[in-house]
Amino acid sequence: MSIFGNEKFIVANFKQNATRDESLTWIKEFKNGLNEIGSLEINIVLCPTFPLLQTFFDELSKEGYFRKKVFLGSQNISSNENLENTGEVSGRSLSEFVNFSLIGHSERKENFDEVTKKCEQAVKNKIIPIVCFYENKSVYTFENCIFAYEDPKSISKAGVFQEKDFNEMVGITEDLENMFDSKPILYGGSVKPENAQMIKDLNFFKGVLVGRSSLDPKSFLEIVKIYN
Repeated sequence: MSIFGNEKFIVANFKQNATRDESLTWIKEFKNGLNEIGSLEINIVLCPTFPLLQTFFDELSKEGYFRKKVFLGSQNISSNENLENTGEVSGRSLSEFVNFSLIGHSERKENFDEVTKKCEQAVKNKIIPIVCFYENKSVYTFENCIFAYEDPKSISKAGVFQEKDFNEMVGITEDLENMFDSKPILYGGSVKPENAQMIKDLNFFKGVLVGRSSLDPKSFLEIVKIYN
């Protein structure tokens, strides 16, 4: 049984994109769009780069956006609580800013042991892991996580979206359903406003992990509206 029940999640992964000024512009448009939407029935998790977490935290703290089902997440977390790891960011430090952390994103090509350790560090610091996976479905044994299914063949590259059709998506859900039971799984891979409704209509995934389309606040908000 999942601790998240029927909660839905829209996760924005900004990857290495955006400066502080660009982020301030994005946040302003995002706030305006949320005000137009009104009440949120889904959870929105924004995952900027580490240097921009403070900017997002400060701006979204204003006007109580963190009380409106909007959260921050990190794009990674250190697998080691030893604080003598130059260049890594510990769960202890992240816990002051984020409620969630992406772990094991396909672009990082991390092995199962590394993903496991990162999940342990997240949970220890009261951060909810969003565990990305594709071939290694052994992550289904993890508890108190959100999962994100990423097919590398579907991930947008060089500005080109490579989404799957409905029948391919049905096959994916059938493959995952029994193994993951009621645990929440998001879909990641070329998610955009044009295919978000199709993914939602599968009635399987608990939301989406959005990459390239999250860079444009208007596109991202269109996906939010579809799921809301």
